[in-house]
Amino acid sequence: MHFAIIILASIVGTILMTAFSQLLAVLTGHKFNEAHLLNALFNNAVNSNSDISKNDIRGWSIHLLIGLIMVLGLWVFYHFDICGKNLLTGVILGFFAGIIGVIGWSVLFYLHDTPPKINLTYFYIQLIFAHVVFSITVFALFRFFY
Repeated sequence: MHFAIIILASIVGTILMTAFSQLLAVLTGHKFNEAHLLNALFNNAVNSNSDISKNDIRGWSIHLLIGLIMVLGLWVFYHFDICGKNLLTGVILGFFAGIIGVIGWSVLFYLHDTPPKINLTYFYIQLIFAHVVFSITVFALFRFFY
């Protein structure tokens, strides 16, 4: 049962997080969709002869896998009641997950020869808020099922 809830939470959390990022992208004109940016990294890779679309399965798969890993971490906090099971804890953990996300994306962009041309400041700020959306969603699902 735990596994099914974890999988569900990772899928729903990642989708809502990405929807939040996409909504902000549409409203601001900036590129915020994480799966699209992952695909852009693949497409812009040196020695890459492929033409990867922004909705290619590779970017989405990696994004969902990272979401699953983050949900596993959140599940440990929730299951063992490390710092409370309320939504405020979800907000706080989402902030820290966002910081981890910023570090991860910073490393990806730094190591890539031709990263996508985006406003990194805006991207990182929205990324923190997107992870808060992710964590609140995950905690809400945990509270519903447990």
